[in-house]
Amino acid sequence: MSLESVSKTDHHHLQHKNIHYGKPYFAVLLAAFSSLGGWFFGYDQGVTGGIVIMNSFKNDFCVGVYANTSGCDLSIAALPPDYRQFLVLFTLMYNLGCFIGALFISSFVAEKFGRRAIIFTSAVLFIIGTSMVILPPGGSKTIMIFILIGRIVEGTGVGCASFSCPLYASEIAPTKLRGMLSGFMTMGIVTGLFAANVVNFFFQNHKWGWRLSNGIILIAPAIIMVGIFFCPETPRWLFKKKGRASAEKSLKRIRKIYDVTAELNAIADAVREEGNELSIKELFTTKKMLERLGIGMGIHVFLQTSGISPIFAFGGIIFESVLGSGIISLLILSGANMLSTIPALFLFDRIGRRNLLIFCGLAVKPTDTTTTTLSSTTITTTEAVLSTTEAPSSCLDSNLITFENASTYSKIPNDYYGLKWTNAYVLDTQMYPQWSESGFYSAVKSGTWVAFNMNGERMTIHIDPTNKFSIKSFVVSSAWKDNLTLSMISQRASTYYKEASFKIEKNHSTTIELNWFDIDTITFYASIDNSGNGEVFVIDDLCLHLNTNLTPTLTSTSTSTSTSAPAIYPCSLNEVLYQNHCYYLDGIGGQCSDGYSLGSETILSRIADLFIGLNYKTTISDNCCVVTSEKYSNYGIAKLHQCNKQGPFRIVPVLNGGGCRNFTNKHSKQLTFCVSN
Repeated sequence: MSLESVSKTDHHHLQHKNIHYGKPYFAVLLAAFSSLGGWFFGYDQGVTGGIVIMNSFKNDFCVGVYANTSGCDLSIAALPPDYRQFLVLFTLMYNLGCFIGALFISSFVAEKFGRRAIIFTSAVLFIIGTSMVILPPGGSKTIMIFILIGRIVEGTGVGCASFSCPLYASEIAPTKLRGMLSGFMTMGIVTGLFAANVVNFFFQNHKWGWRLSNGIILIAPAIIMVGIFFCPETPRWLFKKKGRASAEKSLKRIRKIYDVTAELNAIADAVREEGNELSIKELFTTKKMLERLGIGMGIHVFLQTSGISPIFAFGGIIFESVLGSGIISLLILSGANMLSTIPALFLFDRIGRRNLLIFCGLAVKPTDTTTTTLSSTTITTTEAVLSTTEAPSSCLDSNLITFENASTYSKIPNDYYGLKWTNAYVLDTQMYPQWSESGFYSAVKSGTWVAFNMNGERMTIHIDPTNKFSIKSFVVSSAWKDNLTLSMISQRASTYYKEASFKIEKNHSTTIELNWFDIDTITFYASIDNSGNGEVFVIDDLCLHLNTNLTPTLTSTSTSTSTSAPAIYPCSLNEVLYQNHCYYLDGIGGQCSDGYSLGSETILSRIADLFIGLNYKTTISDNCCVVTSEKYSNYGIAKLHQCNKQGPFRIVPVLNGGGCRNFTNKHSKQLTFCVSN
């Protein structure tokens, strides 16, 4: 590692060849202790995504505060608007507090009173804020406002912890272990995330579930608040504020050796070279400092814009509506995140911070847009907010399509997140000169919370209740024909919205994910290269597989003409509801009444509505003869079985007049599409 790649203090440590650090055990213990700040930081991030889908939370707020008697269990798009707004505020107020703590409180307290003081302050603020959130009874808007204020205080404590804990670890660490010990902060965060989801799993059905899950977090800040009095102040801060003698005493205690003269001289050289602290104005007007500030803030902004924080905040609701198991999905995601962080701790001081960041950035790029498996090629549109994908082999080789991957999120490289961004906390503590470190680090951390709020707002736009929260995922097999071009257009109220085209190679199966919101229809166009006959709509293997892990319930089969999602399913079990009509697929040679028509609309233009059914789950039986529809509380999702493992039916273009239209799959199984009242 070159001298240019390390901080000024490390530069002087490397120049002083006779420095002896003694045994590092106490320094490691101190860094591990300070990482408890990261633990309650991560725990609070992780616990929020799970508690908002607990019945205890919904009863206190959706029912108790806003008096909603229904709709509290729906998907995000269908939640009552007042309750959905509260969920946004519940997260937004927390991040506002984080921003305040990181920018306005941390630097002042750390410089004036010491690193231990700001760690103590973060713990006290967090305990006060969390107590304000979990102790008041629910049931009134006054209490709700008090809880939101508590979220600001809670977030302020987290903002202070995100600043102070890695800074403390860096300043007490031996040079050769500084990367690892600074990285303890990230390990604390991801461990806290995982612990939160474990706790959520066990308390999800308890009547006080959300309060208990939140309350357990108080253990870590309580330990910090007491234990920090038994920890030494950092030698660097003592040298600046109280002189050489105080710094020497602290350094001897940390290193567990008597002679610390050489290391103390290195600290003194760094302090003298770096001079006095800069003012806030000078931090933003000095070119060299602006460059460092931009790098530091950029790393944290990119960390947040990867989307990892919003998914832990909102992922519980999203996974619950998509997969029917939000808490378990978050548990899997946080577990993978935690395990992928461990290798980085041992690589910081071996290959260098910059090299590790470059390597992980390159390693994660393929997972942002493309995932390749032995049996498939996955194409993911980068415009998506949410992606749930599955290898095509699951569609082509099995009778029933199910989701196997519950942790894929657009632009979130789950396998590499921990390895990639653990660098952020390490680089922050070593990139800036000592005379500006607190001010720089405070500004950098505030950038983290601004970026998170931008991400959260972006997601909030997509979950507006006036939109349809739709996920489109399908598999096309072109093994039967020459190369295929597949085009898709999504519309709302006959107005152009989005379109996409994909080339599908011969003898390949491709999973295509389209995540389009606020649409009424989706139209598919397929054309065959060099076919010469102008055929369209000749996709033989089309599998729609969405939300198949949801368990629907059917309450009644009485008739209704309501166009909105009715409380009781109005169609019979073999029909799909769409715009006052019940649609169904009839079996081979089946008959149905004449006189009902879709007009000039193509079957393909309504496939999302006819086969998905807007509010109901549709299943085609294995023999391709029956369509069954089952009510569930979220937006409708379709499952197409594999029709005796022979592939689904062939799509035909237009149903003009009359009530039925026959169409045939590639194995000459005839099916009839009909419309009934």
